[in-house]
Amino acid sequence: MANDLSYLKKMRTGQPPHSVVTLGNKGDSFNVAVVLLSNDEMLNINEMVEERYPNMSDQSSITQQKVRALFYNRLLCYYCTRIPEDLDTKIASDPDEIGKLLDDEDIQRICEQYNNLLINKAPKLEVLTEEELDSLKKYLEVTPLKDINTVSLVHLKYCHQTLVSEQCLMNNGSGSSSTNE
Repeated sequence: MANDLSYLKKMRTGQPPHSVVTLGNKGDSFNVAVVLLSNDEMLNINEMVEERYPNMSDQSSITQQKVRALFYNRLLCYYCTRIPEDLDTKIASDPDEIGKLLDDEDIQRICEQYNNLLINKAPKLEVLTEEELDSLKKYLEVTPLKDINTVSLVHLKYCHQTLVSEQCLMNNGSGSSSTNE
């Protein structure tokens, strides 16, 4: 009966929102839980990335940016992946173990699931800062689409669709209200 707890009851018992992801191939697959991290944990991850790769600018090579992103993804996986039956227990002893034992596809799958959890939580809790938005714009201006991985392109497409839909709704909403006046 304890496994049948609703989302709200889980939140009342202090269990973080999570999702289960299957890693590996059919014969050697296994499940891990992906949990949302606190803002402090995310700040800690960002600080560790900045310590290891300081002063990375938009002018850094694509290879350098990919290495930094891979390091970030491994840290994220280390902190957010847990044993499904015990959400307090991480699946690895350190981020290096994540890099050694999980392939890039597994790491990407975990990061995608983390992003899905983040997207589906209450809106407007995480908002891009002006600096992050400027950095994203500059990156997209100089990066050919062929250099962006498939998962990022899918997210970019969803972002574009969302922004265009919102713009259409705003334009249609303002047009219809002016004709009713």
